[in-house]
Amino acid sequence: MKGILKFIILVSVFFGNAQKKPKGIYFPQEQILLDACLSSIDKNECFNQRIKHDALMVLDEIFTKDTATKDTLKIKIEFKLNKKAEITKEKLKVSLNKKELNPMFSLKLSSILVDYHSFEVINKKSKKYNTTHSFSYSYLISDGTFREITFNSVDTYTGGNIKEIPLFPVCERKDEYYDKKCFQESMQKHIVNNFRYPIEAQKNKIQGVVSIEFIINTDGEKEKITTKGPSPILEKEARRIINLLPKFKPALVNGKPTKMPYSIPITFKLR
Repeated sequence: MKGILKFIILVSVFFGNAQKKPKGIYFPQEQILLDACLSSIDKNECFNQRIKHDALMVLDEIFTKDTATKDTLKIKIEFKLNKKAEITKEKLKVSLNKKELNPMFSLKLSSILVDYHSFEVINKKSKKYNTTHSFSYSYLISDGTFREITFNSVDTYTGGNIKEIPLFPVCERKDEYYDKKCFQESMQKHIVNNFRYPIEAQKNKIQGVVSIEFIINTDGEKEKITTKGPSPILEKEARRIINLLPKFKPALVNGKPTKMPYSIPITFKLR
C-alpha cells in the first residue's frame, strides 16, 4: 500500500456502583443536613424523601396519557457538592431510562436540585476524593400511575460514598485527579503500543469509530466486552486490544472492591 498510513486513536474513558464497612477514611459517611430535616430522627431518609418527592413531581409533569405505558422506570441521581456545599450542574448527573423522556426529565429535575440552598455538611472527607451522593428509584408504570419498586438495602441512601476508580498495576492511589490521569495515560499507552490497523481494512479503506464497553469486576478482571463499529474487522481489532489489558486494581466504593462499567471509543482513521 503506497503512501503514509496514519491513524488516530482517540480514547475517552467514562467512569461509569456496593456492605461490610471497612474502617478508616470512609466511615462515618459524609452527611448532608437539610434544614427541613434537622428535627427528623433519620436525616438521611428525610433528605432521600425530599429528592424522591421532587423526582416524582417532575415525572407527573412530563407524563401524559399518550406516554403512560406499562413499563418500569429507573431514576438515577448522583452529585458531588462544590466547595460552598452546593449542588451544581457540573457535578450533577440525572438520568431516566425512558430515552424519549430523559432529556426533559433530566433538565427539569436538575434545575430543581441546583436550586437547593447550600447545605451543612458533617463528617466532611478529605479533598483527595470528593464524596459522591447517589440516589436510585424504580417505579412500575400502569395506567398513568407510579408504584415504587423497592429492593434490598443496597440502594438505601446512607450518606456520601467515596468512589475510587480502577487502576492499572503501575498506578498508585494518590487522589482523584492523579488516579484518573494515570488511568487515562496508561490506557492510551496500552492502545498505542498494541494497535494494529488490519491490512484488509487498509485495502478497503475502512475507517471509523468503534465503541467498546466492558466491566472491570471486583477481582480487576475484564468481563462482558461488547463492541459496536462500522466494520466487524475494526471491531475484532478493538476487542483484541482490550483483551490484552492487564489485570486491574479494582474500583472501590468506601474501600470495598466493586465492579464498574467503562466505555471507550477508539477511532480508526486513514489519511
